[in-house]
Amino acid sequence: MSAQNEIENITDDDDVLQEKIHSITKYQKRYIRNLLIKMAEDNPKNTNIICDYIIAEQNEINIKESTKEGKIKCLAAFASYLNHKPLQIICKEDILEYLTNLKKPLSIDPHHKSIGTYNGRQMILLKFFRWLYNPSESDSRKRTTPDCMKGVKRLPRQEKSAYKPSDLWTKEEHEVFLKYCPSVRDRAYHSMAYDTSARPSELLALP
Repeated sequence: MSAQNEIENITDDDDVLQEKIHSITKYQKRYIRNLLIKMAEDNPKNTNIICDYIIAEQNEINIKESTKEGKIKCLAAFASYLNHKPLQIICKEDILEYLTNLKKPLSIDPHHKSIGTYNGRQMILLKFFRWLYNPSESDSRKRTTPDCMKGVKRLPRQEKSAYKPSDLWTKEEHEVFLKYCPSVRDRAYHSMAYDTSARPSELLALP
């Protein structure tokens, strides 16, 4: 292959990658797109793999934009932490080092919120590496766990909830809010949230 043909192929590959980045971030905040653009400068192959994974998630389960954002942020941070080591040769020790780095001592994190972060990232990485090693299997439940994720488990939480009983409003406090809140919209939302115990995203997704 001539030098000119090699240059043209590099350019073509870059254009394809930029199109993928645009397609998965067109409804995202600008900084999410910038994360992938910066990653493409450091390791275009890793970036291409991550884009293909997000595209597969869109096609397989039609993931929400908020879920997509979380996965891109996690995978970008993971790749950056490992200095953009090729994803295909990531080992179990690499993953454990990254996850362990997320944990904070009790003196800084008395409510163990970093364990929630650890577990959330573990779930994202587990699903990603299962896809990476089984990309042709369309059923995510049938994808086998690769060696790099075997034994990398979620951590048990020290408490069932980070919230204390005193953090919750009493019935009287709810009534005071509804009586004096000047916004009809806010009162309506508050009443729905109180009656249904639904998450904000679940209420906002209602038709």
